[in-house]
Amino acid sequence: MDHQRSLARPLIPDPLLGHGAFVAHAMIAFLAIALLLYVVALAASNSQHVRVDWVFGTSSVSLVWLVAFAALLGWLLGILTAATFRWRTRAPRLRTGVGVGAAHHAEARPGNSQ
Repeated sequence: MDHQRSLARPLIPDPLLGHGAFVAHAMIAFLAIALLLYVVALAASNSQHVRVDWVFGTSSVSLVWLVAFAALLGWLLGILTAATFRWRTRAPRLRTGVGVGAAHHAEARPGNSQ
């Protein structure tokens, strides 16, 4: 119940966070709204069609969709590259859990009577 009430509070400075945190949150919100408005204006001003030469042919595509596709493709390739790099450079994890430790394996060996 308290969590729901905290979501409905107005945007006012929180004395526990301090004035600096409130200003930072307000600045981030302002920049996010400004960026969204800029992207909408960019899309509206670049609605003409351009000819795109693919490897196996050509087509006419709206410039907005071409830029959006290129941005999405770049974002996905960046995520894939980062995940691959992290996977290949990460140290191997040790298997942990119930009954997986060395003591358990030593007890389970045949002929080991402790």
